[in-house]
Amino acid sequence: MKKITMLVFVLFGIITTMEAQFIQQNATVYGSRIPVVENMQQPTTVLQNLVQSATYDPQSGYYFEQRVLNNQSVGQRGPQAILLDEGFDDITTLPGAGFSFVNASDAVGLTDWFQGNETVFPAQSGAPTAYIGANFNNTAGSVINNFMITPMLNLENGDEIIFWTRVPTGSGFPDRLEVRIDPTGANTDPTGPADVGSYTELLLEINPTLTTGGYPEVWTQFTVPITGLTGATDTRVAFRYWVTDAGPAGSNSDYIGIDTLTIEEGAGGGGGVCGTPILEVNQDIDDACMANISQGGLAQSYIALEAQSAGAGIKFRDPSTGLDVDLSLWDGLPNAGGTMLASGTTQTDGTNWADVYWDPVVDLTVGNTYYIVIEGDITLPCVAGSLVDPYPDGNVFANPNYDPFPAYDYTFRTYSCDSGGGGNNWTVTVEDTVNFGDEVSWELRDNLGAVILSGGPYGAPPYSDTQMVTTSNEPLEFYIEAIGTFGDNTPTYTVSCSGNVIITGTVVGGTDNTFPGLVCGGGGGCPIVSDCNLIDATPDDATSPNIWDRPFADGTCCSGLGPVSYDVYGPFTVDVTGLYTVDSDQDGGAWDGYIFLYETCFDPLDQTTNFVAGDDDGPGGLGTSQILDVTLTAGTEYYLITTGFSAGDFGDFENTITGVGTVSCGGPVLTYDDCAGAIALSCGDSVVGETLTATDSGGNSAPDVFYKFT
Repeated sequence: MKKITMLVFVLFGIITTMEAQFIQQNATVYGSRIPVVENMQQPTTVLQNLVQSATYDPQSGYYFEQRVLNNQSVGQRGPQAILLDEGFDDITTLPGAGFSFVNASDAVGLTDWFQGNETVFPAQSGAPTAYIGANFNNTAGSVINNFMITPMLNLENGDEIIFWTRVPTGSGFPDRLEVRIDPTGANTDPTGPADVGSYTELLLEINPTLTTGGYPEVWTQFTVPITGLTGATDTRVAFRYWVTDAGPAGSNSDYIGIDTLTIEEGAGGGGGVCGTPILEVNQDIDDACMANISQGGLAQSYIALEAQSAGAGIKFRDPSTGLDVDLSLWDGLPNAGGTMLASGTTQTDGTNWADVYWDPVVDLTVGNTYYIVIEGDITLPCVAGSLVDPYPDGNVFANPNYDPFPAYDYTFRTYSCDSGGGGNNWTVTVEDTVNFGDEVSWELRDNLGAVILSGGPYGAPPYSDTQMVTTSNEPLEFYIEAIGTFGDNTPTYTVSCSGNVIITGTVVGGTDNTFPGLVCGGGGGCPIVSDCNLIDATPDDATSPNIWDRPFADGTCCSGLGPVSYDVYGPFTVDVTGLYTVDSDQDGGAWDGYIFLYETCFDPLDQTTNFVAGDDDGPGGLGTSQILDVTLTAGTEYYLITTGFSAGDFGDFENTITGVGTVSCGGPVLTYDDCAGAIALSCGDSVVGETLTATDSGGNSAPDVFYKFT
């Protein structure tokens, strides 16, 4: 009886503590770590209080899930069905709606997930507090591992998770968020600070390396296609707030908000039963406003190149948001006895393109003509097209009788099904919090030259566009421009693959950049103009566009003695890891030079990133430079910069690089130059390559690249 009495006393103490926490205002618990933010407790208690309260019925979530799943049986899922729609107006309703919350941090802190704090920042939509938040007080230790898990849903590859998130403006304590899915439906909760339970499939990671400024500081929409499922699965989606070196005493973790969460069926990921849609026909020429939806009878004909159709896309002349686009696939025109083979609906997402994926995919006859019928909201922008007949295997139809226009084409694309189901998940984010985006446009292209993602132009700031695609056609190329009448757009961009940032930077107004050779494991992505001439000349800094404000020899920024011109040698690699020395003679001492070494890429506007070493005056004094015994790693790309000490210092130079191995300029030395390292090809593959950086393995003077196939 004594034990029972003690238990009652403990329970009473817990309830008393929770009530006191809720009733009394707390000025620090639910806020941000930024000193200028007024921290205050939210009007709603921590979810843990609700879950542990005497009135909470744990079965209510189960019954809600069963109602959801009963309405989501595969036969009842219509195109673009909304599977979950949550605005976080009142988070006390979430457990009863089937949400669960698991704080598996190393030491549970003062907070869990809580109602948004409007004094940190207001909600993306709805009332100022209508979002869900989490912060550094999720742990009393140093690791935050806090999960918000959706109700059980019937999900398939290609379904989309759409949500908005941000952190406080100017936060100096980096945050990280993951979106995960349980591919098995086991619904096993995490049990420790590094555990993910059964939520083993990572779909998205925001700020994976915990970089200051790496998490959006304005409300930003993310669209995440679901992958990793073997078919229709009753499972859950988890939002994981995961930060190391966290908590009140840590260098990381501040405050995150999540708002306007929607999970919907098949709007642009895996294409229903298609594992990985790939581009089939890509007519991307856009030189005219071709037709308006209100005209009716809009269709584009094309010839099937593959035996399965996974979807289609259409481009509009201007971007829009939230307008329905209906696409359908026919084996003949609707007014000429054609049969509709597939259809679907999507909503415009702030870009010019709208893609619809068929569920299920459709079997076609290669070589036959098919028709994409275009319908939707009559307020949609004009459908883009071309007047120069760029796609001779099809043409435009328009007006109620589907009148043909043989020399015209809409700007459209079709998708087939990649039976291999492979590929990597790529993400592109383009955003600006200050300047307009009306002069900004970008494209992500695969190794066949097909545009697989594109965006812009955009409107007034702030704007943020995040798009994702799965492809195996690497290396990719990213192009972005900020060119227009005023040349004042300065967007930032980030291209990442499977959570790893491949390239990131800011576009200077009035310029464009092309980043070739992007692969998921890293590599490529350096747009700087360079050559392979160790004997060359730096140009006149009064007339050359290649000028910069150079750093100091230790890589700190910046000298302030410019602008001064520069020459770039590279990319170069070495075949043996070890010590190397770089010597520079500036025309026999005729002018005062400087040399710098960068790895991976050189950006004259970002003088400190990727810096390796530098030197002003070498053993020969003024007019010479030397980087002595620097360690270079085999396979890593390096860039050697020759520049002047200050404005007016330029001229001829001769550089040498010596060390334990051999230097090769133009890229890494290819390793697939013999049978043992031959590149494997599969049926249907198309490859683009070069032999410039290959080596000879056959005893003749020509470099070799080997391929193998069966």
